Amino acid sequence: MALVDTDLPLAYAGFRNSLVSCIGGLGLLSIPSAGCFAITIPVVLLTLYAIQKYYLRTSRQMRIPDLEEKAAIYSLW
Repeated sequence: MALVDTDLPLAYAGFRNSLVSCIGGLGLLSIPSAGCFAITIPVVLLTLYAIQKYYLRTSRQMRIPDLEEKAAIYSLW
């Protein structure tokens, strides 16, 4: 727990900095001189959302048989 407690704030700070940098970069790229790029942002975000939904569903379906397979081993302990 002590290792997690020391690593978690650093990981959160890194995530926050990356998120702010990403949002700032998107803001700079979507100024009027790059209008074509601004049009593609919603399309890319919707595509990423669809991929995420598919991946999460598939990973859950793959994880269930793995857990069922390991259940016999874990019950021996």
